[in-house]
Amino acid sequence: MPLKDTDSKNPIKNGLDGVKTQLVEQLKQESIKTIETEATQKASEQLSSPAFNQLVANKDTIKNAGHYLNNQKTEEMGSFENPQKNDGLIGRLNHPDDLKKHFSKKTFHDFLNDKDSPLVYCTLRIDGKDFLAKNTYTVDLKQFTNEHDIFTIITPDDSLDSFEGYVMENSKNILGKKISINFHRFGSITQTFTGIIANIRNKKDEGGGYGKLYITGHSPSILLENGKDCQSYENKKLDEIIKQALAEYNGEVAISTKNINTDYTIPYCVQYKESDYQFIKRLAHRYGEYFYYDGQSLIFGNEIKDTIELGENIDLIDIEFEMMIKPQLFKYLSYDSISAEVKEKDSDAVKNNVQRKTNPFQQAAIEASEKVFRKKSEMLFNATSQQTVEKDLKEMARRQKESREHTMQVRGRSRDPKLRIGGKAKISDINAKAMETYRIIEIYHYHDGSEYYNEFVGIPDIFISPFFDEDAFPTCEEQSAIVMQNDNPQGMIKVQFPWQKKKGLTTPWLRVVTPYAGKGKGMHIIPEVGEEVIIGFDNGNAERPFVFGAMFNGKASAGKGGSGNYIKGLQTASGNKLHMDDNAGSVHLTDKGSVDLKFDGAGNATVNANESITFTCGGAEIKMTKDGTIVISGDVKVKIETKEAEITGTTSVKTNSESLIEEKAPKIGINGETEVAIESTTVNVNGSAMTNVKGGIVNLN
Repeated sequence: MPLKDTDSKNPIKNGLDGVKTQLVEQLKQESIKTIETEATQKASEQLSSPAFNQLVANKDTIKNAGHYLNNQKTEEMGSFENPQKNDGLIGRLNHPDDLKKHFSKKTFHDFLNDKDSPLVYCTLRIDGKDFLAKNTYTVDLKQFTNEHDIFTIITPDDSLDSFEGYVMENSKNILGKKISINFHRFGSITQTFTGIIANIRNKKDEGGGYGKLYITGHSPSILLENGKDCQSYENKKLDEIIKQALAEYNGEVAISTKNINTDYTIPYCVQYKESDYQFIKRLAHRYGEYFYYDGQSLIFGNEIKDTIELGENIDLIDIEFEMMIKPQLFKYLSYDSISAEVKEKDSDAVKNNVQRKTNPFQQAAIEASEKVFRKKSEMLFNATSQQTVEKDLKEMARRQKESREHTMQVRGRSRDPKLRIGGKAKISDINAKAMETYRIIEIYHYHDGSEYYNEFVGIPDIFISPFFDEDAFPTCEEQSAIVMQNDNPQGMIKVQFPWQKKKGLTTPWLRVVTPYAGKGKGMHIIPEVGEEVIIGFDNGNAERPFVFGAMFNGKASAGKGGSGNYIKGLQTASGNKLHMDDNAGSVHLTDKGSVDLKFDGAGNATVNANESITFTCGGAEIKMTKDGTIVISGDVKVKIETKEAEITGTTSVKTNSESLIEEKAPKIGINGETEVAIESTTVNVNGSAMTNVKGGIVNLN
C-alpha cells in the first residue's frame, strides 16, 4: 500500500515535499550518477559532491523526513499481507540513495524487507504477536558485563490505554511479559534481544489527559534475583557449581559455560545470603570470568561472538582510544596451615603463564607501566582454600597479573546493529588501516523511529575479565553449628550449619581453637559429634571457617555452678569428671568406673576404687584388691622404717625368704600363747655371753 497524501494542507508534509523537490532538483544538477558512483566507493574514501554536502547540511530536515515516514506507517500497517514483519520503525537517514528510497512509493513492509537498505528499523513482539505496530516509540537498550541489562520503551500512553478509560487500564497487563526487541537491516533481523517487562510507569503531561508510557525491563538474568539464599558446594568445578545452583529453576534459566577459564576442582565454595545472580556474578568477579546476556542466552566464560568490521565514514560514527599505566609488579603471601609454612608467588613467577598480548597499544602501556612502577608490592592473600593454598595462590597471582594488563580500552558510536555485547569489533580508520580488534563489554542501543546508533566500550581480547576482584569472597558472621565428624588425626572436625541441614551438607575439616597448642605440647579437647559449636571465619570469609569452641544450650546445660559461681569442672562424654569446689577448696577426680580421688581442702586425701588400687614405681609395687589383699613387692628391697611398727594377723603372719630372714634389735621378744616352733635342718642358738633355756619341762632330744 503506497504512502497516502491524505491532507494537502498538512504543513509538515508540504514542507517536506518542498525539501524533496529542492533536493531532487539539486541532485539532477549535480548529476545523480556522480553521487551514486561516490556512494559505492570503498569505505576509506569520503564523498565530496556539493550535493552530498548540502544533504549533510540539511541533516535535520532529513531526520524529519524519517519522522514523517514513521507517522505514515500507522496507516499502512493494518493492511500488510504478513503482519508479523510489519511493526518496525524507520532508521537513520545517512546517504542520498537512502533519501531517494524514502521518498519512493514503497510501503513500510517493503522498507523492512529491502535487502539493499542500510537503514535500521526496530520492531517489538510480545507473546509472539506484534507490539506497538501502529504507534510511535523510542527504544534504548543498555547491556553490560556482570550486570543486568536494562531496556526502556517510551510511547504515548494512548498507544495502549484509551483517553477515556482508567489509567493504565490495558498497559498493566503486559507487566511480567517477555518482549522481543528486533533490529532490522538489509531486509533481515540482525539482532534480537528478549527481555522481561519489570516496570511500567505512566507520566502525564502538563495539563492532564495525555502522557507518556515508560515500559522498562531487564534481561532474563533478573529471574535469578529470587531472594537471598545460602548454599555450599564441596569438591566441584565452577561449571558444576553453576549447574547445581540453577537446578531448582527446572530449565527456566540456563547459563552457557563454554570455554570457561577456571577448569579445576574447588574444594569448598559458599553462597551466603546472596541471590543466585549475586552469587554467580561474584564467582565471575573472583575467578575473572565474563558473565553477560547476549540477547538470547546467558553466558559465563570466554565464549566469543561474531566479529563485526567497523570503518570510519561507513558505520563508525566516532571512536575514542584510551591507554593507561598500572603497577605490574607484586607478590602474594599466604599461610598454609597444613604444612605450617608461608607460601609466596610473585608476578615474575607467573609471567610466562599469562596470555600473550598482540594489541600494540596495550603492549606499549604495559611496558610503560613497568618503567614507571618499579617497586614490587607485597600483600597477604588469605582467601585461598585451606586445603589447596599453594595451587590457589598460583592461580590468583596469574589472574592478578592478567587483570593488571587491562591497560587500554576504546569507546565509540556506530550505526551497525549487528554489534553486540560479547562480540568483537574490528576497527579501521578512514584510510582503511587497521586499528585492532576489540571485545565489546558494554553497549547501548538507541532507536527513536528515525535514528539508530549504538555506543560501545571495548577492550583488547584478554581471557581474564577486567572486572576480576581477588577479594570477591562471601562474607559471613559468627554462627552456631553441629559437629558431624571428629575422627581426624590433626584434631580437626566437620560441622553442619543450620542452612546445610536440609541437603545434608557439611563443611570440610576445620581447625579448632585451643588455649594451648604446639609441637609435642598443648591441650587436646575436641568437641563431640552432635554437640553445638560456635564457628568463626578468617577475615570474615565464609569459605574459611574455624571452630571457636563448644557451647551449652537448652538440651545440653552446664549444670550448677553454685550461687557464688564456686564450682568449676571438666567432664568428658564417657563420664570422667574433674570437680573443683572453690567454696570448700576441694578437688574431686572421678572416672566412669567410680574410682575417685578426693582432696577435701582440709588436708585430707581419699582414694577409692571398687576393684583394686595399685601403686607402681619401677620395680616396686603396692597393690590392694577389693577382697582385702595388700601386696607390697620390690625387685631389690622392701624397707619399712618407723619409730614403732606393728604387724598383726588375725589368723597368721608369715615371713618367707628363699635365703635369709634376719631380725636384729637390742632385744627381740617372741611370744606364743600356746607354742613357738622353730624347725630347720640345722638350728644354731648362740649367746656370746650367756644362753638360757627355761621351761616347765625342757626336752633335749
